[in-house]
Amino acid sequence: MKNILIIGLILMAIFACSNDKRQTTEVEVPNPLISREEMIKILMEIHLAESGVAMMAIDHQRSIGLYKRYHADIMKKYQIDTAIYNKNYNYYMQKPLEMEYIFTMIEDSLVRVQAVAKKSDIGGSRGYPNKFPTSTVGQDSIKK
Repeated sequence: MKNILIIGLILMAIFACSNDKRQTTEVEVPNPLISREEMIKILMEIHLAESGVAMMAIDHQRSIGLYKRYHADIMKKYQIDTAIYNKNYNYYMQKPLEMEYIFTMIEDSLVRVQAVAKKSDIGGSRGYPNKFPTSTVGQDSIKK
């Protein structure tokens, strides 16, 4: 869990230091566009899956296969294919303010999940949880 938070903070630092020209460049909107709130939910589940697999005491090849299966399950849950997800992820990555907001919301949600997990001792070494908590996506919005 700490690794995820560290990665998120590093990515936010990179975006904060990025050139402002990227913010003014017109970015092609993917079709269909995954809403910011939906992207937060998807990325949250992906981060939880990665963390769960990383915590398992299994060999590297098996962990890759398990992660791919969890990733496919997440894509199926949200009724999107990997190509659409990748286009949307790249779209948001080209919009630093949007991605900063997304990562901030994910980080806040992961902190809450971690607090609940510590309180009820769920997750732990069992890895990928069977049920994810309801997203706590904020109501703030960044103007496009």
